[in-house]
Amino acid sequence: PFDICFESALIVLDELIIGVDKQTFNKRYSKLLNKFLNQTKYRKKIKIEFFNFNSSTTNNCSTRGRWIADAFNYLSSKCINENIMLCGADELFDINLKKIINKNILSSYDELKMKFVHFVFNFNSIRDPKFTSYNTWHRIVKAEKYVSNHDGMGFRK
Repeated sequence: PFDICFESALIVLDELIIGVDKQTFNKRYSKLLNKFLNQTKYRKKIKIEFFNFNSSTTNNCSTRGRWIADAFNYLSSKCINENIMLCGADELFDINLKKIINKNILSSYDELKMKFVHFVFNFNSIRDPKFTSYNTWHRIVKAEKYVSNHDGMGFRK
């Protein structure tokens, strides 16, 4: 349910850069993306960045989820704002996000950890916080100090 996840973040964002893997993008994904772009009231905030997720770093990594860090690093380099909010297409943020985050908080810290609900495939497959290694992670960071090195595969078996 990426549309609902992105909407939950767009409440506080000035821009959302959606990374799309150009090798796997097909008619089905195009239809889903266009449906979201046509329905969202935040369309003017959204930029689409097509690039090849299959980088040399990813190909030579022993950690399977490393491509997530590569994608975050690439997309963060496209950000023009002082702060970056990292949000995956499977993370749902608190509906009260706008009340929680304000300019005073953003200027006082280099990173903010936030709670979120983590979807796996759909609404029926939400990661139970009791069985995951995390449901909070640094999600808002100062752009100049950010680099992702996390493999994105932090779930317990």
